[in-house]
Amino acid sequence: MGALPASRHPLALAVALVVAHGCASVSTNPSTDPIAIVGVTVIDPTSSQPSASDQTILVSDGVIRAVGPSASVAIPAGARRVDAHGKFAIPGLWDAHVHFMNTGPSALPLFVAMGITSVREMGGYIDSTRAWQARMKAGTLVGPRIVTPDVRLTPLSSCALISLRSGPRQIPQRFTRFCARREGLGSE
Repeated sequence: MGALPASRHPLALAVALVVAHGCASVSTNPSTDPIAIVGVTVIDPTSSQPSASDQTILVSDGVIRAVGPSASVAIPAGARRVDAHGKFAIPGLWDAHVHFMNTGPSALPLFVAMGITSVREMGGYIDSTRAWQARMKAGTLVGPRIVTPDVRLTPLSSCALISLRSGPRQIPQRFTRFCARREGLGSE
């Protein structure tokens, strides 16, 4: 298999690093120095070709820059080399239905350790989820990319409709606080 365009493997970074290194070495403050994962077997699920052994994955500034045969990928001077002979790299996996409301941020690194680099959070405390996303972006928390639906799968106008029908004494205080905060939280 020839060199693969790096854009076809945008999520493989975390999996490649975890598989080649082991979970214990995943850092919340990754180095900006290039990393060359050398000798790894790359499994490309989009290809009908068999897995490609003795490949090099070149990562720079947190982005996969090259994937290809070790003999043809130029490794920059000063790059950190990771010997990955006997190891495998795959694109990051998705978990398309998670709920974080009972787990907290301690669950996030576990997803990455299992090769899950993206999740769809199906309902929980959106303000907590947004705070975790900010910490991951800042590099102070390891976790998968989190895609969230709207806070609830009902339109914002339903908050007003419930208020009109139920009257102020009938609505639990937690729900009214939720409706008041909901508008600024956003969704994906």
